[in-house]
Amino acid sequence: ASAVHWNELQKLIYAKQLLKGAAKILIRSQRGISSWSSLKLALRQEFGIALSSIEVHRTLRSRRKRHGEDLREYLYVLMELGKPIELHDSSLIEYFIEGIPDSRSNKTNLYQAKTIQDLKEQIKVYEIEHRNSSKMR
Repeated sequence: ASAVHWNELQKLIYAKQLLKGAAKILIRSQRGISSWSSLKLALRQEFGIALSSIEVHRTLRSRRKRHGEDLREYLYVLMELGKPIELHDSSLIEYFIEGIPDSRSNKTNLYQAKTIQDLKEQIKVYEIEHRNSSKMR
């Protein structure tokens, strides 16, 4: 919608056309839904799942980098998991590093990151070091 510069009314009309099942019936049964914002609010109130902060932290703590998953993909998954709460960069960075199956000493440079952008730079360094150490074996 933002790519084609739709206004609120256009978003509302298109979104209503895409609704199915219970969501469609709910919106048809409501009065006062005359904007994109009011449609989103009504749907979130009815169908939104409120996650507690502790649930999000548990999920992040238990999520580990999977075999075949590249580090950026893993980072983006954690960012998505943390999205429902206001997760500080430092917490996300900690969860990210702890979820990488490697020795603490090999991950030292990752701990230098203070922001997500810093972490992305440190990931590049880590990957180069990891590749070089793999070649030596």
